[in-house]
Amino acid sequence: MSIPNGFVISLVPNRLSVMLVSRGRVQQSESTSLPSQDWSDLWADGLMQLDLPLRQLLSRFPKRSLSNTTLIYESKTLTKQITTDEQGGAFARDTARSKLREMVGLDTQVCVTPLGNDTATSGPTLMLAYADRDDTLRSLYAWLNRCGVRVSGMIPSSVASVVVAAQQAESLDDETAIFYLDGHCGVLCYSSGKHLKLVRPTDIGFNKLAESYQQVFQEHQAKEAGPDAPAQCCVQDALNCLVEHGIPFQPQQYKGIELRSGVLPRMAPVLQRIGIDVKQTIRFGIGGETKLKNLIVAGPGAAIPNITRAVSEHLELHMKLAAGHEGFEPAVAGGFGTTEQQFIELSKSIPVLLPRIAGDERSRKQLQQAVGIGAVIAAVAVAGQFLNYTSQRSHFESEIQKDSGRYQRVAQFEQMQQQAHEVHGMLGDISKLVASHTDPQPYWETPLAEIGQFVGSGIRIQELRGEYDSGTPVLVILGYSIAEGKLSAGQVLDQFVERIGKIEHVGAVRMGATTRIDVSTQQGENNAWGSQFTLKVMLRNRYSPYEAFANASEGEADWTQP
Repeated sequence: MSIPNGFVISLVPNRLSVMLVSRGRVQQSESTSLPSQDWSDLWADGLMQLDLPLRQLLSRFPKRSLSNTTLIYESKTLTKQITTDEQGGAFARDTARSKLREMVGLDTQVCVTPLGNDTATSGPTLMLAYADRDDTLRSLYAWLNRCGVRVSGMIPSSVASVVVAAQQAESLDDETAIFYLDGHCGVLCYSSGKHLKLVRPTDIGFNKLAESYQQVFQEHQAKEAGPDAPAQCCVQDALNCLVEHGIPFQPQQYKGIELRSGVLPRMAPVLQRIGIDVKQTIRFGIGGETKLKNLIVAGPGAAIPNITRAVSEHLELHMKLAAGHEGFEPAVAGGFGTTEQQFIELSKSIPVLLPRIAGDERSRKQLQQAVGIGAVIAAVAVAGQFLNYTSQRSHFESEIQKDSGRYQRVAQFEQMQQQAHEVHGMLGDISKLVASHTDPQPYWETPLAEIGQFVGSGIRIQELRGEYDSGTPVLVILGYSIAEGKLSAGQVLDQFVERIGKIEHVGAVRMGATTRIDVSTQQGENNAWGSQFTLKVMLRNRYSPYEAFANASEGEADWTQP
């Protein structure tokens, strides 16, 4: 997911981090450690205990808009599935989405993203489908809103790991697989012919190895300070030791603690599980027909000393470390080689999760903007028509004033028989002039002004347009009414129709179909109903006072006779 500018917030059991991204690179990162044993309590409390830590982290950054913020989070309620389809494209996406909906239900938002190059013309296409419970997403959304953050999308951390691992594996040769080791999970990937064949995530990462350090340090502190003394070692301290000392195969001391005898036995079950998971995946997922010879340990876990030796004890493959692993910073939020840093710099877009309440809020804002824009356009159109009418009327009156002498001569034609032929021609000219300027004009302005005063808290106008129906000017009003005070939605609508009918220049009001709609809002009461309606307001026309002249004809009578 390419994030050119904005903030990225990372929430995992042992750490809360905030990263400032500019031009697709992490410019500044701040983090605070979290007690891992309180992770479940944080969720039970709606993440309210994280309000102050997040505000404190944000205060360390220069003041910027928090509207473009992405959240990377770890969730126990996440459901994800990797599917393989021979057809690829939209068909593969729909298939992956349908399979996951069978697990999470039809009402749950499901996101699907291709792993690797989904435009390949040959070979199967791998799709990653993922979804999370709406109550989990709501808790995260509410927490960020309380801290003034307008989140644009949420990405589960394990999804980010799978996507990054798949991208790195796509360029490998047929003899090499990749084991991407992250803090919370691991991902084994294999590609053949530059096309992904296998992506298999596991639920164990190097944080489990760091916990071995933490347990040994806490036991040592308890011996030194007594069993009742509070533990001073956090997961972050243990992670720093893991990055520095790695898997202690050789005897070494750290603050009076013998790491090989103390830490290595606790790591053994974790290392054994990692090795067995990788071995079983290669055996049953890749198969024996491949030419697999090498396994690259990639991801932030590649920076752990002796990690290849620990994993290779269970495998018959040549172990390698990812290029540049010496500079990886797995203990630093957004540091080089971390999943956050690589995910931020991804070249393709990844679908994000949001709770339903966020979608409803965006829809309401878009509707309000559309209504506002429509009202402005309608006002501009009416004002333009009124100005055009005023201009035409002024021009017409000026033309009439110019020809006022001709009208006087026509009125005196009985006394001026000697000029009858000249007057006859003048009358024909005047008839043509008047006929070209006496088209009836509707009374748009008065009804529009009155209707604008009637609209209140009980009436919502969604569309207002003027048109001609068989030559009759009509105002078409689309909207809905809601209850106001002791008046029901229907009574409010009846009152609105009655008031429109009394407006000057309104000929008739016709009520179209009405529909009962749900107008419940997040802030209002539930089960609130309104009436959606369509009204046609028939308007009268404005006729020119000179219209009678247009009925005169040049050859209507012989004006030369007395």
